Amino acid sequence: MRAERPRLPVDALLPAVCESLRQAPNLVIEAPPGAGKTTRVPPALLDRIGGEILVLEPRRLAARLAARRVAGELGEAVGATAGYRVRFDEATGPGTRITFMTEGMLTRRLLSDRSLAAWTWWCSTNSTSATWRATLRWRCCGDCRGPHGPNCA
Repeated sequence: MRAERPRLPVDALLPAVCESLRQAPNLVIEAPPGAGKTTRVPPALLDRIGGEILVLEPRRLAARLAARRVAGELGEAVGATAGYRVRFDEATGPGTRITFMTEGMLTRRLLSDRSLAAWTWWCSTNSTSATWRATLRWRCCGDCRGPHGPNCA
C-alpha cells in the first residue's frame, strides 16, 4: 500500500540537489525540521543518480521511523528498497538500497570496513551538535571519499 506523499518544502529542490551532487561529491542542505531532508533526498538520489545510500540517524527510533516512512512512500515493506540497522534490530534484505543506521552502528561498521565501500552515498542528518560522533562522521566522510568510498550528501 503506497502512502500518500504530501508536498514537502525540499521537493522543489530535489533536481538541483541531485545535479549539485553530480558536479561535486559533497552538499550541505539546511532546512527546518519536517522539510523532507531525511525522507525525500535519499530516494531522489536513488532515482536520479543510483547507488547504495547510507543515512545516519541519531537514535534507533528515528532510524526505524524514517525507514518505515520511506518504504511506505515507495509502496514497499521495510527492508525491501529502504531498511534500517540499529542495535539489536535490523530490517534489510538483498534489495535494500537505502539503509538508515545509527551513529553507533556506523562506528561498529568502521571497525570492519574502513572504506565504507558498500555505499555510494551517505547522508548525515542532525549534524549540528558538536559531538565526537559528528566529528567522526565528517572525518570519515573526508577519508572515505574516492574511487571506492561513498560521497556525502
